[in-house]
Amino acid sequence: MRVSFPNLATPPCSLILGYQYPSLQCPYSPVGMRLSHAIIFSRIVYDLTVPYEGKETVCAEGFGCIPLLVGLLSDADTFVKSQAAAALMSIAVITKGKYSELEAGALPSLVALMGDTESEVRLNSIKALTMLAETPEGKAELQSALPKLEELINETNEMVSKAARTAKKVITWKP
Repeated sequence: MRVSFPNLATPPCSLILGYQYPSLQCPYSPVGMRLSHAIIFSRIVYDLTVPYEGKETVCAEGFGCIPLLVGLLSDADTFVKSQAAAALMSIAVITKGKYSELEAGALPSLVALMGDTESEVRLNSIKALTMLAETPEGKAELQSALPKLEELINETNEMVSKAARTAKKVITWKP
C-alpha cells in the first residue's frame, strides 16, 4: 500500500485537522454525539500509521502531523489524548518516527500523561515512551521518569502495570 498526498503549501495534516466534518457521528455514543476535529484527526492519523508506508508518510518533511499530535496530548478530551499517544506510539516504531517525535518535544507531554486519571491514556503514553526509550537521547531523558514508572508497576490495571515494567526494562537496559 502506497500512501501519497499532493504537494500542497499547507501541511496535509493541518488540512485534515481544519476540515469540517458536520455529518460524522460518534459510533460510541447512544445520543449521536458529534465528533470534534481533534478526535477525527487523531484517529485518522493512527489508522494511517498502522502500515509501514503510513509511518514513513507522516514523518515526511513538511507533512506536519507529529507536532499536531504532540499538541493534542494536552487536549481536554481523554479520547483525543489516548489516540494521539497511540498514533505517536505507532509512528515511533520506525527510527525516523522516534527522532521526529523527539525533535517535536513529545517526551515531556507523554511523561505527564503517565499521571492521567484514565488508564487508556496512561497505557498509550507508556507504550509511546517505551518506543522513544529505544534511542540514546530518549533513554537518557527518561531516567527521571523511572520513579513514576515504579509507581505504575504496582497499579491495579494489569495492562498499565505490564507496560510500565516493559518501559522500565527498556529505559534501564545497558548494552
